[in-house]
Amino acid sequence: MCTLRQVHLKENIIENFISLYLMMVPKIVQFLILLYLFTVTSASIEEAIALLKWKATFKNKTNSLLASWTQSSNACEDWYGVMCSNGRVSKLDIQGARVIGTLYDFPFSTLPFLEYVDLSVNNLSGTIPPEISNLTNLVYLDLHTNLLSGTIPSQIGSLAKLQNINIYDNLLNGSIPASLGNLTNLSILFLYQNDLSGSIPTEIGYLRSLTSLDLGTNSLNGSIPTSLGNLINLSSLFLNENHLFGSIPTSLGNLTNLSILYLQQNNFSGSIPEEIGYLRSLRQLVLAKNSLSGAIPASLGNLTSLTSMYLRENHLSGSIPEEIGYINTLSYLDLSTNFLNGSIPASLGNLNNLYLLSLYANSLSGSIPSELGNIGRLVTMFLNINQLVGSIPDSLGNLRNLQWMYLHNNNLTEKIPSSFCNLIKLEVVYLGRNNLRGEIPQCLVNISGLQVLKIEDNILGEDIPSSICNLTSLRILDLGRNNLKGAIPQCFGNMGGHLEVLDIHQNNLYGTLPEIFSIGSALRSLDLHDNELEGKIPPSLANCKNLEILDLGDNHFSDTFPIWFETLPSLKVLSLRSNKLHGPIRGLSNENMFSKLRIIDLSYNAFTGNLSTSLFQKLKAMRTIDQPANIPTYLGKSGERDYNDSVTVSTKGREYELDRISTIFKTIDLSSNKFEGHIPSSLGDLIALRVLNLSHNKLQGNIPSSLGSLSLVESLDFSFNQLSGEIPQQLVGMTFLAVLDLSHNHLQGCIPQGRQFDTFENNSYEGNDGLRGFPLSRSCGSNWTPETNNSDYESDDEESDSEFLNDFWKAALMGYGSGLCIGLSIIYIMISTGNLKWLATIFEKLEHKIMMQQIRKQQSQRVQMHVGIGMELRALMVGHNPTTNWFTSQASDHLHLPSSLGLSTNSLNGSIPASMGNLTGLSSLNLHEKSSFPLYWKQFEGPQCFGIMSVHLEVLDIHQNNLYGTLPENFSYRSVLRSLDLHDNKLEGKIPQSLANCKELELLDLGYNHLNNTFPMWLGTLPKLKNLSLRSNKLHGAIRTLSDESMFYELRIIDLSHNAFTGNLSTSLLQKLKAMRKIDKTSEGLELELVRILTIYVTIDLSTNKFEGYVPSNLGDLIALGGLNLSHNRLQGNIPTSLGNLFFIESLDLSFNQLSGEIPQLLAVLTSLSFLNLYHNHLQGCIPQGRQFSTFDNNSYECNDGLKRFPVSKGCGSNWTPETNNSDYECLEEHLVECL
Repeated sequence: MCTLRQVHLKENIIENFISLYLMMVPKIVQFLILLYLFTVTSASIEEAIALLKWKATFKNKTNSLLASWTQSSNACEDWYGVMCSNGRVSKLDIQGARVIGTLYDFPFSTLPFLEYVDLSVNNLSGTIPPEISNLTNLVYLDLHTNLLSGTIPSQIGSLAKLQNINIYDNLLNGSIPASLGNLTNLSILFLYQNDLSGSIPTEIGYLRSLTSLDLGTNSLNGSIPTSLGNLINLSSLFLNENHLFGSIPTSLGNLTNLSILYLQQNNFSGSIPEEIGYLRSLRQLVLAKNSLSGAIPASLGNLTSLTSMYLRENHLSGSIPEEIGYINTLSYLDLSTNFLNGSIPASLGNLNNLYLLSLYANSLSGSIPSELGNIGRLVTMFLNINQLVGSIPDSLGNLRNLQWMYLHNNNLTEKIPSSFCNLIKLEVVYLGRNNLRGEIPQCLVNISGLQVLKIEDNILGEDIPSSICNLTSLRILDLGRNNLKGAIPQCFGNMGGHLEVLDIHQNNLYGTLPEIFSIGSALRSLDLHDNELEGKIPPSLANCKNLEILDLGDNHFSDTFPIWFETLPSLKVLSLRSNKLHGPIRGLSNENMFSKLRIIDLSYNAFTGNLSTSLFQKLKAMRTIDQPANIPTYLGKSGERDYNDSVTVSTKGREYELDRISTIFKTIDLSSNKFEGHIPSSLGDLIALRVLNLSHNKLQGNIPSSLGSLSLVESLDFSFNQLSGEIPQQLVGMTFLAVLDLSHNHLQGCIPQGRQFDTFENNSYEGNDGLRGFPLSRSCGSNWTPETNNSDYESDDEESDSEFLNDFWKAALMGYGSGLCIGLSIIYIMISTGNLKWLATIFEKLEHKIMMQQIRKQQSQRVQMHVGIGMELRALMVGHNPTTNWFTSQASDHLHLPSSLGLSTNSLNGSIPASMGNLTGLSSLNLHEKSSFPLYWKQFEGPQCFGIMSVHLEVLDIHQNNLYGTLPENFSYRSVLRSLDLHDNKLEGKIPQSLANCKELELLDLGYNHLNNTFPMWLGTLPKLKNLSLRSNKLHGAIRTLSDESMFYELRIIDLSHNAFTGNLSTSLLQKLKAMRKIDKTSEGLELELVRILTIYVTIDLSTNKFEGYVPSNLGDLIALGGLNLSHNRLQGNIPTSLGNLFFIESLDLSFNQLSGEIPQLLAVLTSLSFLNLYHNHLQGCIPQGRQFSTFDNNSYECNDGLKRFPVSKGCGSNWTPETNNSDYECLEEHLVECL
């Protein structure tokens, strides 16, 4: 036991310890605090130094917003955009600080406590470093609107605390990392407006916290993962403007919180899932510009919160569900550019909140429901380009908020209702191209804000009401092609302060022009042609300084040339044709006058005197060749969509109206006047001219040799003058010349030979007794022959010999079958005239061909090629021989370097060796024509390796062999393949989607095989595709096109004939064929193989399928078409008048369809048309007369019992009745017997 002393001692020790402890604690705490503050301060200083080092890498180090970032200041308190927590940098927000730099030196490892980073809206470039994974506490990451490139680092997937990722509006590429699926706390993922590719990772469906997902405006492909249906908290989903395809997954119906769904501008196909109608929270549904088909689900009527529904530019069919009319919240409804039919549901009148109703470009029929007048808030109404009939309902006058009304291109009749005058907010009215009659309502003056009034192409009569002059906001007034009569109101001249376009052409107006056009006029286009106007052209038109288009042609104006035209600085088109204008063209003192003039037509007047040299010197716009644009450009106000300038011109001996005036079309027509004197040599300076017509004047002297500089001229007419001398040899340089008329002059000497001059016939030169040479019967010297001696146009001797003899013997055989007597007569003439050189040349060439055949026959044996040592060989061409069975795998094992291997036109057999894949330098492989490889693509490495070889192989040609099996599945995404020709084999199966990786592909020919597939929509993702042939396969189903406007942008040849495609012809496909704007050649009913494909060759062949519906009117926009074949389908309805725009078409075949109605008179303007087949339809009425139609015989029209007039035997008089004694079957039988 302890003694008392011991107890006291212990107590003293304890007391001393406690006292000491109490004395030490404050010092320990103080020490710890000091240690902590030192540590924090050291860390803060380290972070600040690291940020300053990053700032030092900026290209703009003196950035004013970051001027506070200095070593002498406190980073946590003084620095712009820096915030701290517990002394550590936790937030960095320098959004919009104009930083120019990279992230390579960003101190990721030095900022471990950083939670919030916003570097958006700067000029950061380079890649996102993988070191970003060091920011382990990061919650918010915002890098949007920079110039960041490269891929998204997969390391971001390790930042487990991340809730927001905003990296949109950059230059990122590559695929979306699957590791993002690890970010289970993520609520916002915005990656839109980059160049991301690949498919959407399935792992995105793991992000159950996600509320907003935006991957739009990238290059993503593949289908939508069904796993996205797991994102039950998602409120907005944006996948728009990608290359996604396949069907819309039904699993999206699980997203019950979804309020916004944007899937537009992809390649989605199939029907709209009924499950979309389960999304009761949905407010915006945008599925436009895809290839969706089928009916619009009635279940969409359940979307009672929906405000926007955009389904335009798809392939939707059937009627518009009545249920849509019960979505009372709907503000925007756009179902345009589909194949919807039936009537417009009256229930749409219930949509009291609707601002936009767009149903244009469908096949809607019936009348306009009067119930639409109940939509009191409606601002925009598009019902144009349908088949609506009946009158315009008076009830539309109740739409007091309506600003834009488009009812054009229908079959509406009766008068314009006076209730229109109640629509006081109207700004734009389109009523053109209907059958409206009666007068223009006087009360339109009530619509004070009206800017555009288009009522062209109707049957309106009576006078033009002068009250129109009170429309002080009117910019465009188009009343052309009506039956209006009376005088032009004088007050029109006072509208110049606001009126930009006045078009009243092709009416019955008479009297004089308004005398006063106000100073400061805004008038840009004045088109009054084809009326009965008379008197003088008022000088006050000189006040219209903005005037670009002036067309007063086809009237009765009597005046001298208005010299004050030179004061119009913007004038581009001047047509005074077919008037009573007279006297010389003088004045022309202003150096800048007519500097922008592109079209001048003074033909069919009585102008006299010499051609004005000073005029031609001032035409500066005709001295410059416009650079070709990717998209054709036309005259008119930039951005103007409400009006297209047009003009009537004569070219290539024909007259037609240009609905739009191309900026490259430049023409001078001074024909049918009384001009005299010489042709000015300064005409040769107008190098951009396309048409020059000086015919039917009194011109004399020589043709200037300077005209040889006009290399773009397509039509040159000097006929019916008094020209003398020789035709200048320099004119051979006019390589675009298609029509030449020098007839009825006093020309003499030898006709130039070569190029275009070899194509002209006698009628180009008749009436010039002194001319000689081809094609005239008078020779050009004792040794003249029909051949040309210009070596510039000769090709390889052997090749040309072969082609010559082939053509000769083909012609001989045809001649033997149809005209032996003619052939003997020609030989008799040749012998009797002593001109035997041509015949001797034929026999020389025949002897040469026989000798070559004997030599090749001796070479027809197995050739042993020891090429193993050819390691440096770059090209090996052994084409056009009878060599057989020589190419060995050992040879290809050693040939690593050749860039081109040509083995075409031999008799090779056996299989393609698998070692062909070792030719890693090969860029061109040609094995076409009559080899016989017994090949299974899937069973050999060699054929499959062709897909892998596409990373270096640019040309693969194995057409006309006996290949079978399927195509390779593995075309590389790095493919450089430019040309793939496998036509005329026995290939089967589907067309592999990996071909979409071949972004350089220009030519794809898979014709004449056994491929069994639907139309490969993804072919539209090939940006350079120019030639596509899938003819004669087993392809089927509807052609669903793509939403992207740039799809098929470069396509010039499309041949889908002899398949089993169904459905309507794709309007959207035709809208995308923007390259079809150039002059071309065509087949004229023959099947040709083009050894070389001209860039101007433009053709569409959809024949021998099962297409139905109507011929799309927008075919008329493809003005460069040379060949159009829609025969042997099930097409019905009328032939669109718009086909009259296809001025360069040479072959048109619409036979064996169910077309009805009349042949449009506008087809008579197709001056290049040499082959027409409308056989076996239900056409009726009078056949158009004149021009090319005068050259077609009965074969073009047979089996259309309702047709009458030349060349058929039935007249076109009032007492004519259709014959009914021949049925279609009898006509077909007659045709078959004729063919046999």
